[in-house]
Amino acid sequence: MVWTSVSPDGTKSVKQNTAPMAANTVYTETNMNRDHFWNIGTDEDGRHKAVNMENFADTAIGAPADSPIATGMDGVMYLKTVAGTVQGFYRNAAGIYQFIPAFLTGTAALTTAGFTNIVTVPNNTYGHIFIWRQGNNKDVSSGSFIAQSSVCQAISSLTLFDSSATPKMAVLYGNGTNASGLNVRGNVNDGSNGTYEYRIMYWGM
Repeated sequence: MVWTSVSPDGTKSVKQNTAPMAANTVYTETNMNRDHFWNIGTDEDGRHKAVNMENFADTAIGAPADSPIATGMDGVMYLKTVAGTVQGFYRNAAGIYQFIPAFLTGTAALTTAGFTNIVTVPNNTYGHIFIWRQGNNKDVSSGSFIAQSSVCQAISSLTLFDSSATPKMAVLYGNGTNASGLNVRGNVNDGSNGTYEYRIMYWGM
């Protein structure tokens, strides 16, 4: 299915124009239905049901890495590659913001014996860490990290575990001399040895 850009064609008769114009109508409905409600119902028609986009810099030869704001518009949303993954960005007159973080999930076996590599993060990123021991929701630890100059520095947050209201850290994250490359590292502190699940959100710098 192709789009006939010259339609109606003044050099052709009404009968000759009928087929390409009908094909253009089918083309419009088929392609608008990909991301929009189109000829579905009065409440739905014209609204988005999904938004599919390409990396902005990949869609136009010579395009800048960040989309410009169109004349008369106040902001623009677009995708670009940061730290090896395609992420969502928003731009307005004040600046550029990455509004959709990248995610890392998985498990790691942690003990009190020393620091263990939990997961490797991309260079020049920062983010949040959330981890808990499988089978025990009290062994929970949160924190943050910054990965720059090929070193990940992860910082633990204190957590209140029980009615004693004593701040504890189920897992101590690695930084300084306990850092190792771009690895988020963990050592069981107030928690117990076991398999820990992690959720990490990060943004490009």
